Amino acid sequence: MGEAMNARINARHGLPLTVQLINLFMLAFLLSLVGILSRPIGSLSLFWPVNAILLGLLLRKPIYATPLGWLTTYLGMIVADLITGEGWSLALWLNACNMSLIAVGYGIMLMLPQSQRRMGKPQAILYMFSASLAGAAVASTLSVLRNDSLYNNTVVIAWLAWFSEQFSTTLLLLPVLMAAPRLKQLLRMQVRWRLQGCLPLLALLLSLVFSVYIGGPGAIAFPIPALLWCAVRYQLFPVTLLTLLTGMTEISSISANLMLYETPNNHNAFLDTLMSA
Repeated sequence: MGEAMNARINARHGLPLTVQLINLFMLAFLLSLVGILSRPIGSLSLFWPVNAILLGLLLRKPIYATPLGWLTTYLGMIVADLITGEGWSLALWLNACNMSLIAVGYGIMLMLPQSQRRMGKPQAILYMFSASLAGAAVASTLSVLRNDSLYNNTVVIAWLAWFSEQFSTTLLLLPVLMAAPRLKQLLRMQVRWRLQGCLPLLALLLSLVFSVYIGGPGAIAFPIPALLWCAVRYQLFPVTLLTLLTGMTEISSISANLMLYETPNNHNAFLDTLMSA
């Protein structure tokens, strides 16, 4: 069976199974390392793209979704934690939580026919929302079962922080990954800029500036009308990219305490803003 799988991968990609597994390991390792190094010391990250990107990869390339592929992904995450000083026990536990999101999201998306997973039908949006929601709920619930994974937060605060980050990040990244054209198609895409066509993008940029300047939970919704305008005027893939960039900008602003309507030490204000994102 292993030889048959190896032959399938060689025929499909022209690379041996070992090379493909090394690539998968390095992707999980590097993405985890970026997420670890970018999060504040002693707290959870506000943007952890590892799970969503790996979920998108497994959905786009289901040939990697084998027991060996899942194990390789898990090991890549663990090694990244270990070399940055995390203990064995907590590294195993936290990355098991990360893998639970990928597994739950993958299982839900498998219910959708493969021809519809590339954002070709409206049902794909509902499945992506459900996959992001359920995966984040399972991962955050598992994460708070250990006291040393709370980073000095209460169980409720830790659960909400983990859930909101995982849910928002997956919901932002997964549509981009599933709607992305193949590399050859992307290189053939022609971009024609006209003044009238730039107006939705300009409106989005202005709304982002005002949302950061005004701050508070309500300000996070400022870009929504501009995003709807972009959705009407632009193709699907650029819209998913604009949505991702908008979300990342707002999350980064929250992380830098630029969008709190009260002092950064006010936990209620921080939690309200975080959940709004």
